[in-house]
Amino acid sequence: MNVLQKLPVPTVEGFHFIDIATIKYLKSDNTTTYIYVEGEKFPVVSSKNLGKYEPELQTGLFLRVHQSYIVNLSRIKKYIRADGTYLLLTDGTSIPVTRKDELLKVLGIGKK
Repeated sequence: MNVLQKLPVPTVEGFHFIDIATIKYLKSDNTTTYIYVEGEKFPVVSSKNLGKYEPELQTGLFLRVHQSYIVNLSRIKKYIRADGTYLLLTDGTSIPVTRKDELLKVLGIGKK
């Protein structure tokens, strides 16, 4: 992670520098990653795949909860087990969860 707490995101125009604390979640669509940022109407679109962002977000604030999603843990409002396991974020977004054990452990409610 860099000292400035900014995530450099390659886009078609060049680079977009995003304050890491404002990232709500990242969503993968094959080789494209959509980065959803607080206060922005549209996501930042990157040609870098989701797996390339995982090491850069090893801050304890983010977790990959699904093959296609990395979430900012501070944005979780609810963990829901009904109708498939998913997270409800503070902005109302639903994020599917397939890596349940790791998530529950990180949240302090899983098996020790």
